[in-house]
Amino acid sequence: MTRQGFTMVELVVVMAVLLTALSIFSQTMVAASKQRTINRENAVAAEAIRTLFETMRSEPFRDIYVLYNGRDDDDPGGVGSAPGARFAVEGLEPLPGAPDGLIGEVHMPTMVPAPLGPIGAGGALPPELRENTNNPTLGMPRDLNGNSIIEDDDRAQDYILLPVRVTLDWQGAFGPRRMEMLTMFAELNP
Repeated sequence: MTRQGFTMVELVVVMAVLLTALSIFSQTMVAASKQRTINRENAVAAEAIRTLFETMRSEPFRDIYVLYNGRDDDDPGGVGSAPGARFAVEGLEPLPGAPDGLIGEVHMPTMVPAPLGPIGAGGALPPELRENTNNPTLGMPRDLNGNSIIEDDDRAQDYILLPVRVTLDWQGAFGPRRMEMLTMFAELNP
């Protein structure tokens, strides 16, 4: 007598194998979709930083520090005329509570000098470009003006090296995200 069809056990085994394969396939598709979103965010962030570095390179070397530091009082075209240290990036959402709703920030080796006497009504002293800044991420302390001495005064007028780090902090599709890049600007023939 020949047997026709499948037994119930065979059907259950086949269904279990198919369900397992379908589950693995759907998890793979979800992971691929998530990775595409992360890759898009990374591409937007990396392009924003590269564009900023190229914009900085197109400026006169002596103006890079004053254009992209966090101060308004030293802007070459008058107070508030420079791009400054914080910037927006189209296509990325700022973190909740981000200052001014901006996600990007330019970091340079600055520090607030210690006051020599009582600080007046103006408040704290503004940050200065300093060689003695302790910032290993920027390779500091470091001689910025090429005189072979790490000094403890403002180098904004005579630097020939300028380490710069740009950070982006944004609200990604799957949580908070961060990207940073570093570069070194140099004017070796001042």
